[in-house]
Amino acid sequence: MVLNVLVKTVFGRARPALWTTLDPAPFYRFPSGHALGSAALAVALSFLVASRRGRWPVWMLGGLFGLGVGWSRVYLGVHFHSDVLAGWVGSVGSVGGLHLLFSSYLGEIRAWGRQVAYVWRFRSHA
Repeated sequence: MVLNVLVKTVFGRARPALWTTLDPAPFYRFPSGHALGSAALAVALSFLVASRRGRWPVWMLGGLFGLGVGWSRVYLGVHFHSDVLAGWVGSVGSVGGLHLLFSSYLGEIRAWGRQVAYVWRFRSHA
């Protein structure tokens, strides 16, 4: 939510005025909060079931759910395609980054980075 409100405030893009809607949204449009939230939920569930049996149905349903929410935002005329795409990219990036930050992979990446730095220092002094 914080990412969504922060980016909407920074960009400040007005919503599309394609037709009169029954429930006009008062806040900015970029990125789509619905697309961001649905993709974040799908990606988080995907990470939770990644090492379990039966993960394919969760991945498929999560992907379809995210696509359906994104399509509905464009269909209803409250967002452009770029708004939905930005919501998806932002949520996948933030959830993926949090997963990386709090998983054991971070230690492996740091160790790999130290090895690369050591090799780079050795080559530059030779």
